[in-house]
Amino acid sequence: MPVNCAPCLRVLARWAVIMAALLTASGSGQVPGAARADNREGIQGARGSSSSEAADALLERCIEAERRGQSLHADYRRETRSGGSVTVLQGTFQLRKPNLALIRLRGAMPDEQMIYRSDALNFVSYRPAKNDYFSRPSDASGRDVQTTGCVEAAAFFDPSLLKVYRRQGERIAIAGAHKIDGEPCSDLVISGGRGSATYHLFIGPDGLLRGMRTELGAGLTIDSRVTRHRANAPIPQAVFAWRPPTSAKPSPGSICRLPISDELLDPALTEVGRAAPNFPLSSVGSEAAGFSGFLRKHRLVMLNFWGFG
Repeated sequence: MPVNCAPCLRVLARWAVIMAALLTASGSGQVPGAARADNREGIQGARGSSSSEAADALLERCIEAERRGQSLHADYRRETRSGGSVTVLQGTFQLRKPNLALIRLRGAMPDEQMIYRSDALNFVSYRPAKNDYFSRPSDASGRDVQTTGCVEAAAFFDPSLLKVYRRQGERIAIAGAHKIDGEPCSDLVISGGRGSATYHLFIGPDGLLRGMRTELGAGLTIDSRVTRHRANAPIPQAVFAWRPPTSAKPSPGSICRLPISDELLDPALTEVGRAAPNFPLSSVGSEAAGFSGFLRKHRLVMLNFWGFG
């Protein structure tokens, strides 16, 4: 029976729109004369300024620190303010290079709860409220994480993303310091490009990105923070073995790559005239089965080997 994937895709599309807005906004932006005090829990502001050279050097230090990082375990919170409405998502990151990730997000509404899992084979987006998921082959460098809208996690796998933000603005400055989770973080402000967006990158004393504020004009602000930040701490491999419940429904178009056992790598199995071995196989309808099962059902089976990347 076909599965309605529209609700799940709408949640993914919501964060895709946010990411697109961050990278393609148009208009003119202004840097505040001084950093504003932020009275929200865990964040404190301080005034200050610096030259663009020092600011660019700090950005490069952040990119290098993200590049050197091997694992990250942290709590996450993101507030999106538009007009008078506020949407809050919070959750946790467990990340390990090159592309292992388990990200759990929850909001006020049941359909805002999402779980994202990336491993060596697949990137899976699961929505508990509908018990459905979408799966696709994972990117070898963890770039799939960008679809979650979590910039701090995306920059961990692909630090060059921060250079994309830098190219959006003509001006860059260190506008002060903030305390996030008790640690002093530099407020790196990028503004003045063709877009109306202003970006605040909050960089910790270790050079890692601890948060971000994006002001898109017209009352739209996206403010995220990473707390209980544990860089390069051991994360058990079992964490990334998470799977959707067996009762979960795959969305149409889902592709699930299955592991191949060492037995199937034996060159003798490909000898001409030898019976084809059984191995995991998925049909276009996402039905997972073994190759021998298809041979029993059909007189002719065509194998189409796709390439990804």
